[in-house]
Amino acid sequence: ILSGEEIMTAGTDGCVKWWDMKTLMDAEPEEGFEYEVPCKHSVVVGDHAEIVDLVKGNKLWLAVDKKGKIWKISEDFLDQESIMDFHAGKVMDVAISPECNAVVTIGEDCTTRLWDFVNKKEMYVRSWVGKGHVVSWVPPTERNGGKLILAGFDNGIIRLLYLGESNFEVIAAHKAHEKGVLRLEFSPDGQSLVSCAADNTLFFFEVLEDSS
Repeated sequence: ILSGEEIMTAGTDGCVKWWDMKTLMDAEPEEGFEYEVPCKHSVVVGDHAEIVDLVKGNKLWLAVDKKGKIWKISEDFLDQESIMDFHAGKVMDVAISPECNAVVTIGEDCTTRLWDFVNKKEMYVRSWVGKGHVVSWVPPTERNGGKLILAGFDNGIIRLLYLGESNFEVIAAHKAHEKGVLRLEFSPDGQSLVSCAADNTLFFFEVLEDSS
Protein backbone atom coordinates (compact mmCIF):
# COMPACT_ATOMS: atom_id res chain seq x y z
CA ILE A 1 0.00 0.00 0.00
CA LEU A 2 1.40 3.39 -1.00
CA SER A 3 1.16 5.91 1.84
CA GLY A 4 2.77 9.26 1.05
CA GLU A 5 6.53 8.74 0.81
CA GLU A 6 6.27 5.25 2.30
CA ILE A 7 5.14 1.80 1.25
CA MET A 8 3.22 -0.36 3.71
CA THR A 9 3.39 -4.14 3.54
CA ALA A 10 1.75 -6.88 5.60
CA GLY A 11 2.48 -10.58 5.62
CA THR A 12 1.88 -13.98 7.14
CA ASP A 13 4.63 -13.27 9.68
CA GLY A 14 2.06 -11.04 11.39
CA CYS A 15 4.02 -7.84 10.75
CA VAL A 16 2.97 -4.58 9.16
CA LYS A 17 6.08 -2.78 7.91
CA TRP A 18 6.80 0.68 6.56
CA TRP A 19 9.48 1.23 3.90
CA ASP A 20 10.99 4.43 2.60
CA MET A 21 10.06 4.85 -1.07
CA LYS A 22 13.25 6.72 -2.01
CA THR A 23 15.48 4.10 -0.38
CA LEU A 24 13.74 1.34 -2.31
CA MET A 25 13.95 3.22 -5.62
CA ASP A 26 17.65 4.03 -5.12
CA ALA A 27 18.63 0.46 -4.21
CA GLU A 28 20.96 -0.99 -6.84
CA PRO A 29 21.88 -4.61 -6.06
CA GLU A 30 24.80 -6.09 -7.91
CA GLU A 31 23.89 -8.64 -10.56
CA GLY A 32 23.29 -12.03 -9.02
CA PHE A 33 23.08 -10.70 -5.48
CA GLU A 34 20.20 -9.82 -3.24
CA TYR A 35 20.07 -6.37 -1.66
CA GLU A 36 18.40 -6.12 1.73
CA VAL A 37 16.64 -2.84 2.49
CA PRO A 38 15.78 -2.31 6.17
CA CYS A 39 12.26 -1.20 6.99
CA LYS A 40 11.72 2.09 8.83
CA HIS A 41 9.55 0.53 11.52
CA SER A 42 7.12 -2.35 12.04
CA VAL A 43 4.15 -3.45 14.15
CA VAL A 44 3.13 -7.00 15.08
CA VAL A 45 -0.60 -7.68 14.75
CA GLY A 46 -2.12 -9.95 17.39
CA ASP A 47 -0.29 -13.12 18.35
CA HIS A 48 1.57 -13.19 15.04
CA ALA A 49 -1.52 -13.14 12.85
CA GLU A 50 -1.10 -14.49 9.34
CA ILE A 51 -2.14 -11.36 7.44
CA VAL A 52 -3.33 -11.91 3.88
CA ASP A 53 -4.91 -8.48 3.31
CA LEU A 54 -4.97 -5.02 4.86
CA VAL A 55 -7.89 -2.69 4.15
CA LYS A 56 -8.12 1.02 5.00
CA GLY A 57 -11.42 2.23 6.43
CA ASN A 58 -12.61 5.47 8.02
CA LYS A 59 -9.92 6.16 10.66
CA LEU A 60 -9.21 2.45 11.07
CA TRP A 61 -7.60 -0.56 9.40
CA LEU A 62 -8.96 -4.07 8.99
CA ALA A 63 -6.46 -6.92 8.76
CA VAL A 64 -7.55 -10.27 7.34
CA ASP A 65 -6.02 -13.09 9.37
CA LYS A 66 -5.57 -16.39 7.57
CA LYS A 67 -6.40 -18.12 10.85
CA GLY A 68 -10.04 -17.06 10.51
CA LYS A 69 -10.09 -13.66 12.19
CA ILE A 70 -10.53 -10.01 11.34
CA TRP A 71 -8.45 -7.52 13.32
CA LYS A 72 -9.68 -3.96 13.81
CA ILE A 73 -6.70 -1.65 14.18
CA SER A 74 -6.63 2.06 14.99
CA GLU A 75 -5.30 4.47 12.39
CA ASP A 76 -2.04 4.87 14.34
CA PHE A 77 -1.76 1.08 14.86
CA LEU A 78 -1.58 1.49 18.64
CA ASP A 79 -4.91 -0.23 19.41
CA GLN A 80 -5.75 -3.68 18.07
CA GLU A 81 -8.82 -5.80 18.58
CA SER A 82 -9.92 -9.15 17.17
CA ILE A 83 -13.50 -8.55 16.07
CA MET A 84 -14.29 -12.26 16.24
CA ASP A 85 -13.42 -15.68 14.86
CA PHE A 86 -15.51 -16.89 11.98
CA HIS A 87 -15.68 -19.00 8.80
CA ALA A 88 -15.05 -22.73 8.89
CA GLY A 89 -11.85 -22.25 6.88
CA LYS A 90 -9.52 -19.45 5.92
CA VAL A 91 -10.84 -15.92 5.50
CA MET A 92 -9.70 -15.00 2.01
CA ASP A 93 -10.71 -11.35 1.70
CA VAL A 94 -12.69 -8.52 3.28
CA ALA A 95 -14.40 -5.41 1.90
CA ILE A 96 -15.33 -2.50 4.13
CA SER A 97 -18.33 -0.29 3.42
CA PRO A 98 -17.41 3.29 2.52
CA GLU A 99 -20.63 4.52 4.13
CA CYS A 100 -21.45 2.49 7.26
CA ASN A 101 -20.01 0.14 9.92
CA ALA A 102 -20.30 -2.95 7.77
CA VAL A 103 -17.87 -5.39 6.23
CA VAL A 104 -18.32 -8.32 3.88
CA THR A 105 -16.01 -11.29 4.22
CA ILE A 106 -15.46 -14.19 1.85
CA GLY A 107 -13.92 -17.53 2.78
CA GLU A 108 -12.77 -20.86 1.50
CA ASP A 109 -15.81 -22.33 3.28
CA CYS A 110 -17.80 -21.19 0.18
CA THR A 111 -19.62 -18.39 2.02
CA THR A 112 -19.95 -14.63 1.99
CA ARG A 113 -20.93 -12.94 5.25
CA LEU A 114 -22.16 -9.48 6.17
CA TRP A 115 -20.97 -8.13 9.53
CA ASP A 116 -21.66 -5.17 11.76
CA PHE A 117 -18.09 -4.84 13.03
CA VAL A 118 -18.91 -2.25 15.69
CA ASN A 119 -21.44 -4.51 17.43
CA LYS A 120 -19.51 -7.67 16.46
CA LYS A 121 -22.63 -9.17 14.93
CA GLU A 122 -23.10 -11.34 11.87
CA MET A 123 -26.06 -9.97 9.90
CA TYR A 124 -26.41 -12.84 7.43
CA VAL A 125 -24.50 -15.47 5.46
CA ARG A 126 -24.96 -17.17 2.10
CA SER A 127 -23.30 -20.28 0.67
CA TRP A 128 -22.13 -20.71 -2.93
CA VAL A 129 -20.74 -23.29 -5.30
CA GLY A 130 -17.01 -22.63 -5.23
CA LYS A 131 -14.57 -21.42 -2.63
CA GLY A 132 -14.47 -17.67 -2.16
CA HIS A 133 -11.31 -15.84 -3.15
CA VAL A 134 -11.88 -12.09 -3.31
CA VAL A 135 -14.55 -9.49 -2.53
CA SER A 136 -14.76 -5.81 -3.46
CA TRP A 137 -17.27 -3.08 -2.64
CA VAL A 138 -18.71 -1.41 -5.73
CA PRO A 139 -18.13 2.37 -5.53
CA PRO A 140 -21.33 3.88 -4.10
CA THR A 141 -23.61 5.98 -6.27
CA GLU A 142 -27.02 7.53 -5.76
CA ARG A 143 -28.51 4.70 -7.82
CA ASN A 144 -26.89 1.68 -6.13
CA GLY A 145 -27.02 3.14 -2.61
CA GLY A 146 -23.66 1.63 -1.71
CA LYS A 147 -25.23 -1.82 -1.49
CA LEU A 148 -23.46 -3.66 -4.29
CA ILE A 149 -20.41 -5.89 -3.95
CA LEU A 150 -18.46 -8.14 -6.31
CA ALA A 151 -17.30 -11.59 -5.26
CA GLY A 152 -14.78 -13.77 -7.10
CA PHE A 153 -14.49 -17.54 -6.68
CA ASP A 154 -12.04 -20.38 -7.32
CA ASN A 155 -14.08 -21.58 -10.31
CA GLY A 156 -13.53 -18.29 -12.20
CA ILE A 157 -17.02 -16.94 -11.54
CA ILE A 158 -17.62 -13.31 -10.56
CA ARG A 159 -20.94 -12.53 -8.88
CA LEU A 160 -22.52 -9.10 -8.50
CA LEU A 161 -24.41 -9.13 -5.20
CA TYR A 162 -26.94 -6.78 -3.66
CA LEU A 163 -27.15 -6.40 0.11
CA GLY A 164 -30.81 -7.23 0.64
CA GLU A 165 -32.88 -7.01 3.79
CA SER A 166 -32.22 -10.60 4.84
CA ASN A 167 -29.43 -11.93 2.57
CA PHE A 168 -27.22 -11.42 -0.44
CA GLU A 169 -29.19 -11.25 -3.69
CA VAL A 170 -27.56 -12.19 -7.01
CA ILE A 171 -27.84 -9.41 -9.59
CA ALA A 172 -25.56 -11.05 -12.17
CA ALA A 173 -22.99 -13.83 -12.49
CA HIS A 174 -20.28 -14.21 -15.11
CA LYS A 175 -17.62 -16.88 -15.62
CA ALA A 176 -14.81 -14.55 -16.58
CA HIS A 177 -11.88 -16.91 -16.03
CA GLU A 178 -11.03 -20.59 -16.30
CA LYS A 179 -9.28 -20.59 -12.93
CA GLY A 180 -9.71 -18.82 -9.60
CA VAL A 181 -10.26 -15.08 -9.47
CA LEU A 182 -7.43 -13.46 -7.50
CA ARG A 183 -8.20 -9.74 -7.59
CA LEU A 184 -11.00 -7.29 -8.38
CA GLU A 185 -10.07 -3.61 -8.60
CA PHE A 186 -12.06 -0.53 -9.60
CA SER A 187 -10.54 2.55 -11.21
CA PRO A 188 -10.50 5.69 -9.02
CA ASP A 189 -13.51 7.13 -10.88
CA GLY A 190 -15.44 3.85 -10.52
CA GLN A 191 -16.03 3.62 -14.27
CA SER A 192 -13.80 0.62 -14.96
CA LEU A 193 -13.12 -2.76 -13.34
CA VAL A 194 -10.25 -5.17 -13.82
CA SER A 195 -10.18 -8.79 -12.71
CA CYS A 196 -7.17 -11.10 -12.69
CA ALA A 197 -6.98 -14.82 -12.15
CA ALA A 198 -4.71 -17.80 -11.62
CA ASP A 199 -4.89 -18.59 -15.36
CA ASN A 200 -2.75 -15.47 -16.00
CA THR A 201 -5.60 -13.58 -17.62
CA LEU A 202 -6.89 -10.06 -17.09
CA PHE A 203 -10.40 -8.89 -17.94
CA PHE A 204 -11.36 -5.24 -18.22
CA PHE A 205 -14.98 -4.20 -17.73
CA GLU A 206 -16.81 -0.92 -18.27
CA VAL A 207 -19.08 -0.16 -15.32
CA LEU A 208 -22.49 0.91 -16.57
CA GLU A 209 -24.79 2.52 -14.03
CA ASP A 210 -27.90 1.25 -15.83
CA SER A 211 -26.66 -2.34 -15.49
CA SER A 212 -26.43 -1.93 -11.71
